[in-house]
Order: sequence, then structure tokens, then C-alpha cells
Amino acid sequence: MASSATSVRDFYQDASKLKDPSTDQGTKLQIVAALREGVDSYSVSDITLFVSTLLPALIHIIKTTSPVFVRDAPEQVLRHHVLETIHRMPPHEHTRQHAPEIMALMIQLMRVDNEENAILAIKISVDMYRAHKIVLDAGAQMFIDTIHEMYKGMAEIVQESFTLQNSTPPPTSPPKAGDNAQAQPQQLAQGMRSFRVLAECPIATIVFSPANHQLITPAVDFLRLEAEPQRLAREDAGTRGENHIGMTPNIKNKLAYLHFVTAQVKSMSFLAYIMRIPGPVQATLEAIRQHQDTFVTFCIRLLEDIPSDAAGVRKEMIVAVRHIVSSDLRQQFTPFLDRLMDDRLLVGAGVVGQESLRALAYSTLADLVHHLRNEMTTTQLFRAIHRYSCHLHDPTINPAIQNMSAKILVALQECVCTKCPQSESGQIVSDLLESYIMKLKSLYQNIRDLMDMPENRKDPPKEGATADAEGEAEEKAAAPSRADIASIEKMKPIQRPIHVVESTDDMVR
Repeated sequence: MASSATSVRDFYQDASKLKDPSTDQGTKLQIVAALREGVDSYSVSDITLFVSTLLPALIHIIKTTSPVFVRDAPEQVLRHHVLETIHRMPPHEHTRQHAPEIMALMIQLMRVDNEENAILAIKISVDMYRAHKIVLDAGAQMFIDTIHEMYKGMAEIVQESFTLQNSTPPPTSPPKAGDNAQAQPQQLAQGMRSFRVLAECPIATIVFSPANHQLITPAVDFLRLEAEPQRLAREDAGTRGENHIGMTPNIKNKLAYLHFVTAQVKSMSFLAYIMRIPGPVQATLEAIRQHQDTFVTFCIRLLEDIPSDAAGVRKEMIVAVRHIVSSDLRQQFTPFLDRLMDDRLLVGAGVVGQESLRALAYSTLADLVHHLRNEMTTTQLFRAIHRYSCHLHDPTINPAIQNMSAKILVALQECVCTKCPQSESGQIVSDLLESYIMKLKSLYQNIRDLMDMPENRKDPPKEGATADAEGEAEEKAAAPSRADIASIEKMKPIQRPIHVVESTDDMVR
């Protein structure tokens, strides 16, 4: 049964119009836009017909039109729609014969087209290789070579983008009244010179294993690059005995810097992932051993360089740190424990990070502290105890994290007894005991308040109660109780206690 999406379309007529050079661009754009919206809803028989008739026509458009580097140009819109149509096309056996041609074409687009089309070309290449891996072995090496070449050119691009001379844009005066000034068209960077495109590459190469081990050294070299104003700000803070966290105000091209840091974080995630692949090939192991001493340093520097409002990038970086913590490289984090206990480093100073990253950041740090507790200095032990004691009593933290904090404190308590003098260890253990008692008192009060809530009362009604007494009881039950704070806390967008908005059962965990 034909789908409704194809009942009003004639694929043969559409293919004829798309291949006809006399067809105006507006008509081609309308046809491709309609195909783009319906290609993922076609039936199997429709997709078979689509692949045999329209896919060659779409490939013909890409081959016969030239790359355009203006976002809203009609030629660019048409090419982008064609690539989106191919990307949305469901995997099908009949695309196997076109797979080598499509793969080679997408790699060519990565090299010569603009960044938006290059990103789609990467996604199409990955999907095509995943569906037809047997016939695309040669294409895999071409894909890896293209990304390798992209990595090699990044040093020059970073220097051009973030030198002190280029970090500040030239001053511009606002248009005067009556000038009838028009907005300038938005230019697109070439794919091989784009941080956005590079950010898509590391994770995309996972499906090209084991050939992706060739990118370990280029990725490490890319991670060594720094924006000059950011490096100078870090060095200046180091001379004052401080840690510079966040993007320096001297970088004016904030969007380019965000894309640059995102590409570095993605590269670090690729390295952290490839370390954990079970049974890696010998070439991968040798490449990792060659550069493994720098991985932890890169992690700390990237956590410092991520802008405070880039919570998604920071989350991915914390996940990469978590992978490294679970490996044999965790010992290299010992000199950086004091810096990792700074909330600005793991959570960031942004509101979104404070709201969404604390559970992941604190659990990652807890895993690290648990594994390194025997190598920690007494100063680091005291700081960790203070931090997790605060977490234990923080009502804005998830109860699961509070439970984890209590377990970490118990583990650290044993280290205190073995590492510290008896006088100091006795005082610390006494303080920990007081902290535990205070937590138990707060839990007891929460349980009492929970039981006092009207819906949880199980007292049977008293016989012979007068109407006035019943009315007084109903009025008292309708009044907001001291424990019914969920409605109040839900209205607070910042730092609301999680234990009163998730479920009432969490209060007694």
C-alpha cells in the first residue's frame, strides 16, 4: 500500500525536473523540500523507487552545483536540502550500489564545501559506512585521512582566530538614520577550517575502528593548542597564585572560542573512549602509552577553559574525566585534587551548571577520592572531609548524592585514623560523629513533619465530635503545614531542594 507521502508525488517526474538544466532553482527547491519532509515516512516499496529514481538525481545536483559560502544563498539552501534528504533517507539494501559513490562525494564535500554542508556530509558518511561496511573499506581510510588533514591545519587556524591582534573586532559605528543600511549576508567557513566541523569528527570516527587509532596523535597535538589570550590570562593568574577559570574577557570572538573548546572536549572524549575499548589493537595501545602522561593535564586545563555558560560542553568533559578515573591513569589526578574540589572547576559558575551538573560532578569526584584516599595528603583529606560534610547537609543536593557523601566520609575516616596524629584524628572523628548526629536529627524531623501532613494521618475520628470541632479540624487540615513546602520550593527556579520536588519518599532515604 502506497504511503500518503507519495500519493501526491511522481518520482519519475521529480527526477526529470531535478536533472533538467532548464528547470528554475525555485522549482527544484520546492521539489527537494517536499522530498526532505516525506522521505523518512515512505514505505519500503516507495524507498526502493526513491533510491532507483531520485537518489541519482540528488547526487547529480550536488555534483553539478558549486559550493556557496553564504548561508541564505539559493544555491546553498538547495544543496543543504539535498544533503538533508539523503541524510534522512532510511537505510536500504538498494543503496548499496550507490554507497561508494556517495561516500566519495561526501568526503569531497568535507574538503571543499562550507561548514554546514560538511557537517551533514560527515553524518551521511557515518550512516553509509555503518549500513554498508563491507563495500566501503577504502572509503574508511579516505575519511580518516581527511580528518587527519583537518587536525594538521588547526594550529594555523587557532593562531589566526585568537591572536591578540585578531581577538578584538574592529570598531564599527551604528548606521545613521536615513542610511537605509542592510544587514550583511552571513558568511560560512570552509569545512576544513571550521571548529564546528572538527567537533563532529572525533566521535564520528568511532565506527571506523580500528583505523581510527591513526587519529590519536593528531588529536593530542590539537589538544596542546591554546588561544593566546586565554594562555596569557592563565599565566598571569598563576603568577598571583590563583587559578584562572572560565573564558578571559580579552577574547572577543566568543562564538569561535566556544566552538574551539568544544572541538577540544570532543577530541578528549574520543581519547577517553578509545582507551576503554575492550581488547584494543596493538597500534592503539602504543599510541595511548606514548601520550597518556598528558591526558590528565589536558582534562584540568579544558575544565578551566570552558566558558561558564557552556554547561553541555562541561558535562561532556566531566564524562570524559569519569572514563579516565575508571582507568589506570587515575593516579595522575592526585596533584590536582585541590583544584578539582573547587566547584568552579567541575560545576562552573553558570546557573545551568549549578542546577544540572552537581550530581554528576560530585559523584565523579567521589569516585576519584575513593580510589586515591590512601595517596592523599592530610591537607587534602581535611578538605575532602569538609566538602562532603557540607554535601551531607545541603538540602539542595539529591538524596542519592547525600548518601554517597556519607559513604565517602566513612572511607575517609579510616584514612584519618591511620595518617594523622592521634590528637588530630580524635578531633576529626569527633566532628564527623557530630555531623552524623546532626544529619540523623534532620532526618528524624523530616519524618515527623511527613507524618504530620494531613494525607498521612491515620488517627481514627473521635466519637461524639461536635460540628464545631469537625469544622475546626477541617480548617486546620486545610491550612498549609510546616512540611508542605513543595509548592513553595517549586516556585523557586534556582537552587530548589530536590528532595521535596522529586518524591516525598526521598525525604526519608
